[in-house]
Amino acid sequence: MSGALPGLLLLALALPPDPGAAAHRPAGRPAAPATSVSPDRPNVLVVMLDDWGVDRFDAYAPSTSRTPVLDFVASVGLRFERAYTDPVCSPTRAAALTGRLGVRTGVSTGMPWFNATPDDHLLDPATVDTLPELLGAAGYATAAIGKWHLTTPFWLPDPYMHPVDFGFDLHKGPITNLVPGQGDAYDDYDLNEATVHGATQTRASVYATTQQVDDALTWIGRQADRPWFCWLALTAPHRPWDLPPQELVSVDLATVTSPEREYDAVLEAADTEIGRLLGSLRPAVLQRTIVLILGDNGTPKSAFDSPLVPPKKGTVAEGGVHVPLLAWHAGVRPGTVPDLVHAVDLHATILELAGAPAAHDTDSVSFAPLVRGTPAGAREQVYVAVRRPNGTGPWDDESSAALDASFKLRNEDGFLQLWRFDGDGGESVVPLPYSPAQEAAFLELAAVLDALDP
Repeated sequence: MSGALPGLLLLALALPPDPGAAAHRPAGRPAAPATSVSPDRPNVLVVMLDDWGVDRFDAYAPSTSRTPVLDFVASVGLRFERAYTDPVCSPTRAAALTGRLGVRTGVSTGMPWFNATPDDHLLDPATVDTLPELLGAAGYATAAIGKWHLTTPFWLPDPYMHPVDFGFDLHKGPITNLVPGQGDAYDDYDLNEATVHGATQTRASVYATTQQVDDALTWIGRQADRPWFCWLALTAPHRPWDLPPQELVSVDLATVTSPEREYDAVLEAADTEIGRLLGSLRPAVLQRTIVLILGDNGTPKSAFDSPLVPPKKGTVAEGGVHVPLLAWHAGVRPGTVPDLVHAVDLHATILELAGAPAAHDTDSVSFAPLVRGTPAGAREQVYVAVRRPNGTGPWDDESSAALDASFKLRNEDGFLQLWRFDGDGGESVVPLPYSPAQEAAFLELAAVLDALDP
């Protein structure tokens, strides 16, 4: 399925600029629905893989995973070496779509769906400038395909409409995780389809990753010349690690007998389907599309296969928050980007790439110049956190960290500890007494925690 990808990407690199490109909209003029895509109004495709850390991607470190399509995209695009997220699913998604950290929105751990209670925290889109709302106002068609995981059953009047209330024209996919205890599997799950006309649910039987790519291609194919933003949040490679159809993987599935290899199979199937997605886009569409691919948090401990220091997902250790981030577009010069970025920065970045007005009062810092290949002022620090349960506290447990290019200060249940990056993707505790440089780093990062920790 993915065999056509290299040829199509290389063809897109050679395509001339769109001759129908429109001029930039004059400052201060209200946004109007676009009638054609121009270089300053590109399509934007975000592909988010679920539970995918740098340990499972050869572009960052040798791994057991097989991802030839993603390897290829990394080789012809930009690979961000220092991309970070929060340690679990929902806070990363909320941060990217609202431009605000979990400490502002109250989304600091996974949004509950099963076994939820009426007092569970709700993410109210009316309180924030959401990314799909702002892009829609600028003339973009918007769709959220795949897993949502940003609401609870108590969102009114209809929790299945939450993605549309959030500003998307369409949501099609699971409203939350696939939970085997609730009878879910990758080929047996509730498929939500919501538009402004309402929401319906059906029981899907197509392998989830295949279904999600099918739905993305169908929606993209309907957009004609209107610029679009597609948020493709794959369920894979999140649990349950149900083995995919044999044709999606290169390994004999009969030999897959451990959680680590099950994870690898689900990830390879996602890689194959990403190849089908990109390889199925018409060259003229691909030439006008910016592709961003990232993980939403690190690899779960039960599937972790790396020498990095445990623990992993769910913690502020590197294995929980350091994720792959790739960027590709038809004019990109391949290379690596050493700058610090956080998932919250997707909000400002995508708005700038789309030529849409920036939102106010956000934590988001645009890295659009880096995507375009232009040097830009980088973040000096990144803040990551997980708190349980969602809301404004009190919390049963909480961990946060502030990091810069060389050090990370971790605050785990009130205990501050300085760590340094080891150059192999790991981190180690800085022993006392600190050197002057270490002491300065401690104080600077402590100031970040003081400003953001509740």
